[in-house]
Amino acid sequence: MILGGLHIEMAALRMAGSLLQGSWWAETLVQADIASPGTANSFLKAAHVTCTRRGHQITAATLNILQHKAYGKYTEDAQSDGHEPLEFGVWCHQRAECCPQFQYWATTLNLELSIFMFVRSPRESNFSLYMDAMAQLCQWLFGLDHTHYSRWVIVNL
Repeated sequence: MILGGLHIEMAALRMAGSLLQGSWWAETLVQADIASPGTANSFLKAAHVTCTRRGHQITAATLNILQHKAYGKYTEDAQSDGHEPLEFGVWCHQRAECCPQFQYWATTLNLELSIFMFVRSPRESNFSLYMDAMAQLCQWLFGLDHTHYSRWVIVNL
């Protein structure tokens, strides 16, 4: 049995839900008026793929915007102090090392981007993107203890 794209996407969205469990993510979506409480909680279990994907897209966009706003503020502060600001990637790595909350949300953003890379690959008929996405998702599936899917993803690789 080789898993279809929808099965892998659903497993990846469930995996993201297990990473976000207990982070107040669903409650934040409710507060932002993106989803009702029941719908937001269903995103954690990926009950409806399209709606769950939309919730994760909003989250990824928001995290990306917040990261770049924080980097912009850091850049302004560094320049006003007469220092040369770090590059964005180096700054993110440095922030992740000193701030566990930054590391958690940066990790969440990386997972969500891996999922979206997988979703994008068949739409563009891009096999190399598909293989890269599968390799990234495989690491996440093992890391978050989704052993059933992690074993079958290897077959696809």
